[in-house]
Amino acid sequence: MFRHLCAKSGKRIDTEETFGDRIEAAGFTNIHEKLYKVPVGDWVKSPLLKEAGRFHKAQLMEGWEGYSMFLLTHLGE
Repeated sequence: MFRHLCAKSGKRIDTEETFGDRIEAAGFTNIHEKLYKVPVGDWVKSPLLKEAGRFHKAQLMEGWEGYSMFLLTHLGE
C-alpha cells in the first residue's frame, strides 16, 4: 500500500530501480551502478555497516510518521 500511495503522489519510493535511467535522462553517460544493502539499525557485526545502519534508522524514523500521515490522509483509499 505504501508503494502504491507513493506512486500515486508522484514520489516513487523504489528509486534504486529508476535512478540510473534518470541520470541518463539528465545527460550523463558511461554510468556504472553498484547497489549496496544498508541495514536499518545497529544489529550487524561490521562496524562500518553498524554506523550506516544507525544513520539509516534515524533518517527513517524522523520522516516516516509525517510522510505516512500525508499519504494516508490525502491519498489513502
